Amino acid sequence: MFRDESQKAAVCRVLLGQVGLGELFTAEGPTEELEKIWSEGGGDHEGDARLLIGTAQALWTGEGGPKVDELRNLAPDNLVAVGSLMRCISDSPEMIDSWLRGSPVQ
Repeated sequence: MFRDESQKAAVCRVLLGQVGLGELFTAEGPTEELEKIWSEGGGDHEGDARLLIGTAQALWTGEGGPKVDELRNLAPDNLVAVGSLMRCISDSPEMIDSWLRGSPVQ
């Protein structure tokens, strides 16, 4: 699992960065704008953006999130990002660090 809240925030920022929304997550956590989007079930976002918003929310809060059947509809790069992240989370904080270093979105 995550080493600390800082690592978790970095992961959420990178995931959202996959769809150009990384600025919605700071080193301290979700912005007010993102919390509003979460409260609206994804707001006006669709497709990969909505799924990665939901994934980030589940990672941050430990609750809910998209179903696996929904995630398989992600674009290949986003699916690889989520799938490889899940593998790293099941391993260690050091593996998550490696995932963060290897991400094309920072």
